[in-house]
Amino acid sequence: MNGDYKVVKIDIYKNKWPYNVEVYSLKKDSWTWIGDAIPSRLSIVMPAQKAMVNGSVHWLASKESYRQSILSFDMVDKVFREIMFSDYMHPDCNYSLGSLHECLSIFANIYAKEGGLEVWVMKEYGVVESWSKQYVIRLYSDFGNHITYYPFGFTQTGNLVMEKIQFSSTRNISSLILYDPRSNKDYFEDSEIAPLSISRIVFSYVESLVSVMPGAM
Repeated sequence: MNGDYKVVKIDIYKNKWPYNVEVYSLKKDSWTWIGDAIPSRLSIVMPAQKAMVNGSVHWLASKESYRQSILSFDMVDKVFREIMFSDYMHPDCNYSLGSLHECLSIFANIYAKEGGLEVWVMKEYGVVESWSKQYVIRLYSDFGNHITYYPFGFTQTGNLVMEKIQFSSTRNISSLILYDPRSNKDYFEDSEIAPLSISRIVFSYVESLVSVMPGAM
C-alpha cells in the first residue's frame, strides 16, 4: 500500500477481548499498536480465509448472537469496519469470501434441500443495499454420485476455480475445475491432484518491482 508492505497481526488465540492488534510497516521497519479497534465485539471466524478488496483486507466475522458479517481493515487508515450481509442471503449456508472484478464477493454454499452455490457481489463498496446475487450454480454438489465442489475464487476473466472431490469407500479423488458461471459449464478439469480438503486456502499474488528488503523502498 502506497509503496509499502504491511503485516496485520491480530492476537485472537487467547480468548480475550479486546483483541491485541498491531500493524508492521516495512518502509518504517516498525510495529504500530492499534489497540481496541475492532467494532461491536466482533470475532473473526476463519483468520486464514480472507479477501483483499478496495485497499482493505476482509474476514468473515460473527457476534455472540452468531449473526455473521464481514470485518474489514483499511490498510492505509488503519481502521476496522463492519460490513453487513444482505438480508436476502440464504440462512443455511457455509460462507466464504472472494473478489469478482475488484468487487467484494461472498460464496454461499447452501446446505438446504435445493443445494447449490450462490455468488453475491457488492456492487458499491461499503453499501449494504448494493449486494446483488450474481450467480446461482445448481450443479454445485451431487451427493447422489458422491461428488462435491468447493470454491477457491475467481480468475481475472471471471471464471471460478473449484476443487472437485469424488468420495469413495477406498479413497477420495481431488481435481481442479475451471468453471464458467456465465455459460453454466466447466471447460477444464485438471488431472488428479493431492487432496486439498484440509485447508482449501488459496492466495493470489501481484507482481511488483518494489523490493521487500528493509530500507530499499
